[in-house]
Amino acid sequence: MTPAAGPDHADEARSALLADLLEQVAGCFPRRETRRCCGQMVSGLLMELEDHNCWTIAEAIGHCGPAMTFGYIAALDLAATH
Repeated sequence: MTPAAGPDHADEARSALLADLLEQVAGCFPRRETRRCCGQMVSGLLMELEDHNCWTIAEAIGHCGPAMTFGYIAALDLAATH
């Protein structure tokens, strides 16, 4: 295996695991936008960031600010998952 093949394989494996996870929780997010935001948030949380907060995660996933990520977190009904 060449050194360049390692990271690609790791990225593919991580993407496959993330897709499987999101498929398992898809029923919790009836709207396409919320499913996409969930995937982006999980990806951001898995990134190696100096700090994990709405600003840094939003910037890391390509948003210009935390409005969408903060709104997504604020709208979560965690009591419904129990």
